[in-house]
Amino acid sequence: DQAIELYQQEQAKLGLANVLLMQGILLLSENQPEQALSVYAQALPLYQAEQDPTGLAYTLAEIIRCQQRLGHLEELEQLAVAALQAASASNTPPVVQYVLRALYEACDEDEAKLQAFLTALEASSTA
Repeated sequence: DQAIELYQQEQAKLGLANVLLMQGILLLSENQPEQALSVYAQALPLYQAEQDPTGLAYTLAEIIRCQQRLGHLEELEQLAVAALQAASASNTPPVVQYVLRALYEACDEDEAKLQAFLTALEASSTA
C-alpha cells in the first residue's frame, strides 16, 4: 500500500503498474480472483500508457488465470490474442512462455487442447 501511494505521488505509472501486478498475483494466490481482476484492471491502462509490452503480457496472462478460475472463458480468444501480441512485442522468450503457460492452464492443462486453441487462433487471424 505504501508503494502504491509513493508511485501515485511521484506519478510513476510503470512503478505503480508493477506494484499493482504483484498485488494482483498475491490476491490470486490467496484465491481471490475477483479482487485480483479489479487490480489488474487498474494496471492494464498504465502499461498501455507506458507502452510496456512485457507488463501488458504478464497482466493479460494473469487475467486469463483469473477468468479460468472464475469459469469465465468467454473472452479467452480476445485475451489470448492480446496477450500473445504483447508477449511477442516484448521480444523476450520467457514472457511468451509465461503467456503460453496461462493459456495451457486455461485449456485444463491439456496440451492437445492448447494446440487446437492456438491453431484456431492462427486460422482466425489469417482469415
